Amino acid sequence: MPMLEDELQPTERPLGARIIQAVRAFDQLAGGEPGEAKAAPRNAIRELFNATVDEYDPSVLKTIERVVLRPTRAPAEPAFMR
Repeated sequence: MPMLEDELQPTERPLGARIIQAVRAFDQLAGGEPGEAKAAPRNAIRELFNATVDEYDPSVLKTIERVVLRPTRAPAEPAFMR
């Protein structure tokens, strides 16, 4: 009898499904709806890491953390403005 997706451990689900699940949860916490309180990105990620171990794949959360919290660079000045 095949297992239902709800019965699978996070790392047993397809990678795409794990990414979408984590990104949606992050977006809901950090993006919210207009007029709702938003969590700071760092706090949103921390909340996802603190969620039930079976809920999110830690390797996916670590990747989201690296992407979201990486330092941003100032845009390069166009050559014609130099």
